[in-house]
This record gives sequence, structure tokens and C-alpha cells, in this order.
Amino acid sequence: MYAAIVATSSYGYVYNTKTQSLSDNDFVTFSHIGPIIGMTLKGENTIVVTNAGTYAIIYNTDTALADISIIINEKALEFPADQYLVTLNVNDTIKLQNVSGKKIKNITANLMVRQIPAA
Repeated sequence: MYAAIVATSSYGYVYNTKTQSLSDNDFVTFSHIGPIIGMTLKGENTIVVTNAGTYAIIYNTDTALADISIIINEKALEFPADQYLVTLNVNDTIKLQNVSGKKIKNITANLMVRQIPAA
């Protein structure tokens, strides 16, 4: 038996392989782009959505959860968590930001954004 594969119209995965140090309010930068469809990486730290819809946003870092926040259109999501379901519009932006109030040394991170197909 095979599991059903559900196509998604937008997906993106970015990550870094070298550690970085972030001052308070700095954004995480990404040195590598994995598969990316229906969105773009602007610069080294911003994913831009090109299809409106509901998205799962999941990230991993090697620092405390409360130290990093997902930023949508320059506004932090209200509750610290490493995954969210959010409704995004065309040209919405996604970043990860140090919100710890201190410098974070030797951090690596990855960020996955996946559109949830409409039922």
C-alpha cells in the first residue's frame, strides 16, 4: 500500500551550514536554498510568497525557542513556537529574528515553508 501524495503549489526550504552570531534583533541568514517552488529567497534572509493561501512554517535552530521569532511582513508572530499555520498573501515576507535581548553566538538554522492544499 502506498500513501497518497498531495501536491502543494508552494514549498520552500532554506538553511545555513556555517554558524553565525546574531546581535539582538538581527535576522537569521541562510547560505543554502533547498527545493523552492512558488516563492523566492530575497537576499539572504527573506522568503517572499508568490501564491496566497494557508502555509505551515517550521524552523529549527540550536538555540532556545523563545530566542527566535518568525517575522511575517516585519511583524513578529505573537506566541513563540517553532511551527505555525498562517494565511499569507502574495508578496508576504517571512524571516527569522533574534528576539532574545542578547547576542546569540554560533547559531545554525533551517526554515521550511509549505502551502497547505485547499480541501
